[in-house]
Amino acid sequence: MRFFMGLMMSLACAAASAQSWQLVSDESEVAFMTIKSRHTAEVHQFMDVTGGIEGAAGTVSVRLGSWNTNIAIRDERMTKEILKGDADMIATATVEIPENLLSLKAGESSVYEGATTIDAFGVKLNRPITLRVVAVSDDQLRVTSVHPMLLSTQRLTVGSAIGKLRLIAGLKDISQAVPVSVDLLFKKAN
Repeated sequence: MRFFMGLMMSLACAAASAQSWQLVSDESEVAFMTIKSRHTAEVHQFMDVTGGIEGAAGTVSVRLGSWNTNIAIRDERMTKEILKGDADMIATATVEIPENLLSLKAGESSVYEGATTIDAFGVKLNRPITLRVVAVSDDQLRVTSVHPMLLSTQRLTVGSAIGKLRLIAGLKDISQAVPVSVDLLFKKAN
């Protein structure tokens, strides 16, 4: 009998940790900052963000050509030079999520410090990440950056494209460091 009860408890815990969560795209944002001419910083966002959590694996995908810099010609030039015209190119971030974060009760919050794997431009990078997870309700989690994650355009192999954009725009410099932040809402799948 004890074995049976233990087995049932193990299955219940496994089922709880194998929850599915869906990203609520229209209430989520992935933003990035560009810094040009040493002192001019601008915040931009991606308009097409999808993702979810299956078990303990969280994934967020961004259609890179969906960037919105609030200047249409710049968006077009970035797509042409950085994405080589492929506006449907995808970048994905994955993170292993500790079980305790998925079982937060409404109103509870926790900070997660770990790593994420970024897969973009045919390159995989492991980056440190600090996220705040807040249980908005029993079936919604809000995940936000505590600190921006810094990505290097050189390590993502698009540094030369950034250099070309700098020349086209007539700028002295565009920083190779790109801070990225997230504000994501996940809803428990039925």
